[in-house]
Amino acid sequence: MITNTYVSLREWFYPIGNTPAVNLLRHTTFSKKRRNIELLLLACGDPRNILFSLYCQDGLREHVNTIHFKASVALTITLTANNCTFNFTCCDHEPAVLARNIVLLTLVADQPSNGFSDHPGQLSSLWNIFYHVYIPRSDIITLQKQSRKLMELAKSTASWSSSSYGKWINFLDEDTRARVSNIWSLYARTESFTKAEEQRFELRGRRGFTGIYETKLKRRGIFLQGSRAAGAHTPNAVQTMSDAFELYWKTGVVGGNAEDIQALDNGQQGCLNPMFAVSSASNGDFAMHYGSDPLIGFHLAEVFNEAPVKDGGIKKAVAVAKTEFRRWCLAFSRCLSQTHVQITLYYGEAIRLCYGLQAKVNGTGATPQITHLYKNVWSSVLLTIDEAQQATLFDIIDTSNLVDHVGILNVLPASIPLLKRQSSSVLYTETLLATAEDPEVSLSNMLCSDVDTIAIILGLTPVGRMTGVSLDSYATETLLSSLSSKGHQQQFRIRIPWKVATTGDMKGKEMIESNSTPTHQISMDAVQLAHYFFKLYLKMFEYEDWSKSFAASGSASMMRQLRSPLAADLRYYTRISVVKLIHITKNNVATNWPACTDLLVDKIEADQTLMIGVNSVQELCFYMHTFGLWEHHAMMVPPKDLDRPPYNSFLPKTSDVGLLGQQDLPTAVFVALAVPRSKLSIFTDGTPDSIGTPGLHLSVHHGMTYQNSFFALQCFFGRLKPQGCTTSGCEIEEDVTGWSGYSDLIAVCQLPVYTLLMGPREQVRVGLVINTTPSTVQFSLKLGPSNTVFEAGLDDERRVCLYRDAPTVLPRSEQPSKLGNIRESTTVKAALTYVSLDQNSRAFSLAKRSEFGTDMPESKALKEGAGVSVRPISACNIELTIERCSDIRLEYPYAVDGANSKSKVSRKNCWVEVTVPIASAMTDGGYKANPFPVIREGKGYLSWALPRINLSQQPILPFAGKLDWVNTFVSMALSERERELNRAVNSANRQSRKPTALLELKESLHTMFIAFAGQHPNHPGIHKNFQLVLKENRSCDTIILASAIRHDLDAGSIFLDAYVIPLTGIRLSGLERSLEKFLNPEPIGVTLSAQEEVLWKHFLPAIAERCRTWEHDTSCSYNTHCKVPLSTAHGENPLCSCGEGKMSESFPGPDKFGRFRRLATRVAIPVLFAVPYVESVIPQEFKGMDLGSLGAQMNAAQIGSSSQQSMGDGCNNCGTVKPGLKACGRCGKVKYCNHACQKGDWKEHKKVCGKL
Repeated sequence: MITNTYVSLREWFYPIGNTPAVNLLRHTTFSKKRRNIELLLLACGDPRNILFSLYCQDGLREHVNTIHFKASVALTITLTANNCTFNFTCCDHEPAVLARNIVLLTLVADQPSNGFSDHPGQLSSLWNIFYHVYIPRSDIITLQKQSRKLMELAKSTASWSSSSYGKWINFLDEDTRARVSNIWSLYARTESFTKAEEQRFELRGRRGFTGIYETKLKRRGIFLQGSRAAGAHTPNAVQTMSDAFELYWKTGVVGGNAEDIQALDNGQQGCLNPMFAVSSASNGDFAMHYGSDPLIGFHLAEVFNEAPVKDGGIKKAVAVAKTEFRRWCLAFSRCLSQTHVQITLYYGEAIRLCYGLQAKVNGTGATPQITHLYKNVWSSVLLTIDEAQQATLFDIIDTSNLVDHVGILNVLPASIPLLKRQSSSVLYTETLLATAEDPEVSLSNMLCSDVDTIAIILGLTPVGRMTGVSLDSYATETLLSSLSSKGHQQQFRIRIPWKVATTGDMKGKEMIESNSTPTHQISMDAVQLAHYFFKLYLKMFEYEDWSKSFAASGSASMMRQLRSPLAADLRYYTRISVVKLIHITKNNVATNWPACTDLLVDKIEADQTLMIGVNSVQELCFYMHTFGLWEHHAMMVPPKDLDRPPYNSFLPKTSDVGLLGQQDLPTAVFVALAVPRSKLSIFTDGTPDSIGTPGLHLSVHHGMTYQNSFFALQCFFGRLKPQGCTTSGCEIEEDVTGWSGYSDLIAVCQLPVYTLLMGPREQVRVGLVINTTPSTVQFSLKLGPSNTVFEAGLDDERRVCLYRDAPTVLPRSEQPSKLGNIRESTTVKAALTYVSLDQNSRAFSLAKRSEFGTDMPESKALKEGAGVSVRPISACNIELTIERCSDIRLEYPYAVDGANSKSKVSRKNCWVEVTVPIASAMTDGGYKANPFPVIREGKGYLSWALPRINLSQQPILPFAGKLDWVNTFVSMALSERERELNRAVNSANRQSRKPTALLELKESLHTMFIAFAGQHPNHPGIHKNFQLVLKENRSCDTIILASAIRHDLDAGSIFLDAYVIPLTGIRLSGLERSLEKFLNPEPIGVTLSAQEEVLWKHFLPAIAERCRTWEHDTSCSYNTHCKVPLSTAHGENPLCSCGEGKMSESFPGPDKFGRFRRLATRVAIPVLFAVPYVESVIPQEFKGMDLGSLGAQMNAAQIGSSSQQSMGDGCNNCGTVKPGLKACGRCGKVKYCNHACQKGDWKEHKKVCGKL
């Protein structure tokens, strides 16, 4: 009822994930005293992310306490090492997904703790059962045996709870247990098939599998998506992964692997795997989605280290995937043997589950029950959560790619209230569908709003919007989007971590160690806020503007929507989506809400652009009232007392019957329309592909007098069975065969009674209507312009039924539960921050007022004329100073540009107001000075923006392989803006443009990567040692010793595994001669400007934190100095000493230099990518690229390294790089073009000449 209701005659089954596995714990740090962690996984899919996350923590578990994962078929797993617990709760709308997952995990659990040897053959049966469509008879027997075991144990809650699995697997409700158990029974039933039944099962499944290949995949050309699994090697993997995908769909075996095919019996045809053939698809057909690709869920970069890939690339890819799968299972098995495990399963729709959990946490009155009434789309089963389940907020929420299916403005209001407000708390959204032709505007298009404005309102912001950097390789998506066929739906994968903006600011006045940070409630002008929501409303429903649709550009847009639609073309939202967004805003924003909503409703009612939307105004008003946002006059008094309903239409003077005839008539009722089966032929007479997925809504009209549309609709098949008083409610006898059955369709909707009283009973009509879109024109040709499938009058009591309560739903108490409101009990009230919007409804400034009482020293000082000054101290904090008084720290709820603040002082009333512009990655201020914050988390520290990585698990790039691609890959980290700036800086007129510190850092990293890879134009060979040299005095204070380039499997990128030795005077005392021998051959000097050196000082602690396995001790200098880094000054150490000498197994120096080993801190130096939803990342060279021209155009996109030379590469005066430069005769360390350049530089160089 929250999202649109669509007709779908073909239910696709997604047994396998369609993206590489991600580490759900990548933004979480662990310590011996780490608090419990709760994770919520929405639309969880297969267990690859759970297995990979545990694998990434394998070996780090001694630092972990507790972790909980929750998701829509919900699966919760809890693993404990020592005093550490992992708890996963996962939700999916397909019970067969959960059933498959539990079969796999219990088979792993049944192995003894040492049951998996290092031989991959030990896991071949599990691999086959989970990934192959056709498997040997022996594996069928294993599956049948396990399924029957699970089915028998799940016969009742009691029998399951008393079983060995019941100790670590639970069900969130009885319906989930029944649904999952039913899938297991269907697996097990194949054991008792007669020969004829087995043949029919095999024939139907094989025909279905082959038919999908023939109709959806054959002759489609290159399949690009599988190459995501290759990470940094995507360009080399496109053909191989495409071939592997096609072979999978031809043979039913992963990659068409010859060894696995030979292992099949039955003439190498094997047996049809029930784990793929069985799902909840209503017609029972083989429903596996045509995009299913087992290999894409793994990390296969190491397969393509050699380019071009030699024969046997597919075989190697399968072998690497099997090896990774084995490692995942080993890690899971170790977790089970060492820890406590708890799994909770829930089957249902994710958004509704979120609102159900909100009600569990905050009490049933926190959100109207309409948001969590039924548990699934096209189902009459109620959403219930076991009373034994503890109410909780979550540290990590993963929403998979729900955004592609239901829209981000449905996902965020549902999930954000469930997220804790801690430094490591994070909500992930992921999109696969391209939202716009340029990814730069993708996020604002999805949000229908300026990103900063809605982030401030919701209290959560995309991390990349703050920092402007990401470690996820968008080079891969840039390539794939450029190669994608324009005739199909475009893809551009973007995974976004959302956090509270202030949690990355260590200068905040509150140290975050409790379950929630202070709530920064903001204040906004009611008129500005109303205008903002009105513009957002117009954007959400802009497809209802017929003037745009019939314009020339609109016609082109309609054609694109039909041929290659963008995500923005999909009609995700109903009026209740708007209401929920305003509802969550009301919890965060202080304003004159009655004035705001009055103005908003007035503007919407007066709007003349959304012509179709006029019919939905009453639905909007009804839910605005229901959610307590706006007082609707027609809902404030008993319906029988209304003299004039809306539109000045008199109530009919007729004696009504039934519910409408009762004196205690409620203001809202549930309408159930029974649509005859014969009327559904408009859908069933066509093929699923020709029908598509049209949306439905309920229409209530009285001739030409009025027409109201209601989209918050619930549909199912069956018949209504009145209970007790026929007007109180009814039970539903549901026909679970759905579209393939014979029952009527029941459409249920809650609506205001006054819409039913605006005409004689026999003239008020209720109809089921198909939504008008470019793809539903075909229905208009048969049904007429109204697209009405069926309608009946209120006098037709057989077809139109009215109830006080929803069918099968008993009256629910709206009183808060005994649990109370967790959010209120754990938050601290904070001073209001006023948000100002410009004429385009974009937030541009934040203002905070400090008021002082008459007895306060500040009040006295202001009245005596004391000076007032402000200065920025961090991303979100400003320091206010009043002469002769203590400094006052002002913490804003978003990143701000403190350098451009303005103060307003009232000496009479004794207050000071400080207004600051908001900041983001594309403006000054905020996190721009330090996009790599390291913050305090509990008793430890956390790299806030850079995800953690387990170094030992990342494959090393072999030097035997050709590494020329490294230059191209690292070059693609730049945005188009940075490319243009880089070209300008390196041009003849370079003095006119100054590079940013971040661009300089990226170029320094580029120099290090290509030098290590042996691709540096001025330094042939492989170079592993680097020194950071300050340009202004040519002195070095930091040495970086690289040991390897490794793949970053989680990010699909690469990084330098390295050690950092800060060269401070005290540390090097007596080691000068040893250092000279140690640094032989001479390191490449990476020349830094003053601004870049400061950025490096911030960068080094972050890249140390992201890979550490050691603990900070109690005497850590970060604690004693209360800051990270310790210093940004030249010649001073930014790092604490806790990591020195730790993790030194890969230290590149010989043992005789152990003294330097003891001074080194290990770091993971990443490639820093621009963020595609912040600025354009697609190079101009890639526009119009095809696979044939891939190599040349990627080389054209490379960045030059001319701005980064090692010491002596370029003229020390003008910077020119050319052969034949002359060295300084005194020090020999710097070079010049000629005597004139040497003379021009002498004033500065003489200060250090001889010291170098």
